[in-house]
Amino acid sequence: MYVENKIQEMDARRQEQTAQVILERLAHQPGLILADEVGMGKTFVSLAVAVTVALADKQKRPVVIMVPSKLLDKWERDFNVFAHSCWRGRGEFPLRSAKARDAAAFLKLLDDPEDSRKQIIFLNQGAMHLGLQDVFIKVTFVKHALFGKHHTEELKKGLAKHLGQILNSRKHFERQCPDFFAILLSNKTKHWRSLLEKKGIYLADDPVPKAVTNVLKEFSRTSLQNLFHALDEFTPRRASATLEERVYQARQVLNAEMAKVWKKCLSELDERLPLLILDEAHHLKNGRTQLASLFQSSDSAKDASYYSADGALAGTFERMLFLTATPFQLGHYELCNVLDRFQGIAWDTADAPEGGKERYETQIEALRRRLDENQYAVLQLERHWRKLRLSDMELQGQRYTCPDRWWAAVCEAEDKTDSTHELLSLYNRAKAKKDKAEELLRGYVIRHIRSRKIHTADATVDRRLEVSGKAISTNMPLSQHVGGLELTPDALLPFLLAARYTACTPEQRPVFAEGLSSSFEAFRDTRKKDLKSVLDADAEEGGSTMAMSDKDHWYLSQINNAIGYTKQQEGSAHPKMKATVTKALDLWEKGEKVLIFCHYIATAKALRSHVSKEMRKRIRDHAAEKLTCDAEEVWDQLDIIGKRFFREDSLLRKTIAEEIDALLLPFPSLQEYIAPLQELVRRYLRTPSFLVRFYPLNHTVRDDEAIRLAFSNKDDSGLSLRQMLQQFFKFLEDRGPEERKEYIDTLNSIQSGGILSREIAEHYEVDEVDETDKEVVLPNVRLVYGATKQETRRKLMLTFNTPFYPDILIASSVMAEGVDLHLNCRYIIHHDLCWNPSTLEQRTGRVDRIGAKVEQTGKSIHVYLPYIAETQDEKMFRVVKDRERWFKVVMGEKLTINARTAEELADSIPLPEAITGALSFHLEVAKQ
Repeated sequence: MYVENKIQEMDARRQEQTAQVILERLAHQPGLILADEVGMGKTFVSLAVAVTVALADKQKRPVVIMVPSKLLDKWERDFNVFAHSCWRGRGEFPLRSAKARDAAAFLKLLDDPEDSRKQIIFLNQGAMHLGLQDVFIKVTFVKHALFGKHHTEELKKGLAKHLGQILNSRKHFERQCPDFFAILLSNKTKHWRSLLEKKGIYLADDPVPKAVTNVLKEFSRTSLQNLFHALDEFTPRRASATLEERVYQARQVLNAEMAKVWKKCLSELDERLPLLILDEAHHLKNGRTQLASLFQSSDSAKDASYYSADGALAGTFERMLFLTATPFQLGHYELCNVLDRFQGIAWDTADAPEGGKERYETQIEALRRRLDENQYAVLQLERHWRKLRLSDMELQGQRYTCPDRWWAAVCEAEDKTDSTHELLSLYNRAKAKKDKAEELLRGYVIRHIRSRKIHTADATVDRRLEVSGKAISTNMPLSQHVGGLELTPDALLPFLLAARYTACTPEQRPVFAEGLSSSFEAFRDTRKKDLKSVLDADAEEGGSTMAMSDKDHWYLSQINNAIGYTKQQEGSAHPKMKATVTKALDLWEKGEKVLIFCHYIATAKALRSHVSKEMRKRIRDHAAEKLTCDAEEVWDQLDIIGKRFFREDSLLRKTIAEEIDALLLPFPSLQEYIAPLQELVRRYLRTPSFLVRFYPLNHTVRDDEAIRLAFSNKDDSGLSLRQMLQQFFKFLEDRGPEERKEYIDTLNSIQSGGILSREIAEHYEVDEVDETDKEVVLPNVRLVYGATKQETRRKLMLTFNTPFYPDILIASSVMAEGVDLHLNCRYIIHHDLCWNPSTLEQRTGRVDRIGAKVEQTGKSIHVYLPYIAETQDEKMFRVVKDRERWFKVVMGEKLTINARTAEELADSIPLPEAITGALSFHLEVAKQ
């Protein structure tokens, strides 16, 4: 698993040990959960397991990896990296994979002959519930429904003529072959492929999977009786004025009937496969979801009714491996529900787990009881702890302000008060129950927690540094908590009104106060009735605002009036908006990339606008100073310099080519891309953004010396452009041919810079900007939110993960999962907090992954959590940090957040780290 310059040896050893333990456990039990923290390489561990199982299978059956549709392509790319860089047996045993987006494609892959069969199949999680889309299988159903029926000549003629319209696939095939459906209906399925090839229609596989054919042979006539009656009743026999209406009616009825037949067909498949790997397994927590019911066995008492409808995969897989980064966000009952899915393996095979399903049920029931006892004990401790206040942190006459120090003193003290004695008793009981539950849980869940330190040859540093409150704007030591951002007198009134309004509505979630803490723009958006149109939300944050009274409207109007309507003042007057913009631009000036997460759509757009305006101003001011010219002349001067990068006889162009050629020399796979890579670097270097930061504008030197200085100047992490390009070229060399080309093509297609804002805006995707934005956007400040197309998201994810543009990426929750943004960024700003600490961790995990910039440089990831002092924002910060610790102890903690509960939680004493560590489950299998 070790790949030089990509993964640390310690991480590679952990991954190899984990894969080995998984294989050992799967030999004796039906399945287990791999639940490593975000960014620790669960994908590559599971690929190692999958490949080992597939190659060891005597029948050469594939392993199925079921993933969300949005991650199908990512898994396939990671597989290619694994096969190219990690798989030691690639010379002797080349690896092959394929992806299937629907059940028909999946079944066809299972038909491949042994010599061309794929070891790994990536299957879309919704494949078995998408409904039947395959036209050949639909026609097969029609043929079987007609089989043995008498007096159907007219019906068959009508079907031959109109079946394409009915199935809504007429144009696809009949353009090449007008008698396409007549051929299918009048010939056996085994002859379809050869007959269609004669008509110029070439198919990669036999059109009907063998599994479907075999199941249909066993169907009784009554199984297709309803389909036949629908065909007979609704198929048009001749042209008429109502033909379109009859075709539409026939389509609706036949689709409904075929869906029933398809479900029955899938439920009766007789396939046996060695292993299923399921990504994002926390979606299985509810046994009544469609995904969960796929794996229920037919005699499961709890979900028998759901199996009969949806249990298409029960008994198909001999073992299962589930992946999730958030196992304890589930309640303990929900976790056991996920483990219950392992009952759906094939128990009738020779190597099924000893003791059968009955023994496994007994084991899970025992685990459930111990988790019950653990949860009860922890909740008792939590209830007692929530009653504590700062005044209670006193021991033997000494008053403590730090909960961690107070708890350490309590544990060591010989003379204890009744209150501390009870607290210790509850803690010890919870610890004992946790230890007992952990004994059983370790067999079914593996979880590694990332080391909080980075070890380099020179020093040991914190992997992450958390910077909260107004520390984002100060030079105070990061270890010191300095409180929240202070309100200026001009911005005070709206927040005072919001606080008063929140106090008057204690049973409501303080949505308007939360929006105001994000930005003035977001507050105005929260006045909309549908909160989903305001938030680019995950499930916990969604919902709708409550019906508002006259008093509500009065307060909101007063707040709105207090804010004022001048858009230019909004960004500069809002304390958190100003702090985020300033920090992002300060880091940009030092050559660093910045990832900003926010929760409100209006805030995201405002941030892009304010960051772009301030960046443009800083470029102008720095350039004017270095070029010793007037501000009005800056853009013309920079344009003149930029054009010299592209003149054929330019020394600048020649020197860049020499630098790139030397860097590319060790990478044979990149030799064919020398020209586009040179063009890419030239386009990047000639931008005003790069020139004012790294190019010696204020020095009189030869052009070749200027370029070499620009290549040597370092960012705040200590990396020069030359080093970053070298790392990037090595990264490209390790990609597969298709992914390598995608990176280069995408980078050369994205706008890298310009002088006029209108010119820049023309290069944005239409889903990124609207008419109101075009005057203020810059190409190195980009926005990704719910309305952004998948193609655009992919493009920006790729380019942000390179040394090139964009420099600042503003994102919502759509970029919080399944996205890698870690190779060139170690600064993240959580502009908006979230009530769920797991969401914040998922977002931070975008830049904290194996191979991240922190590992390349030995410089810490900075996680900024700005909040406004003495407002709803500070309460939210305190609640989130408190919940972060309790989340590790109380499984599946769910809170109803309103003004009253937020106040109570914000005032409670934070749980000491010692308690969190002692009461958290420790489920690692590899030493770190």
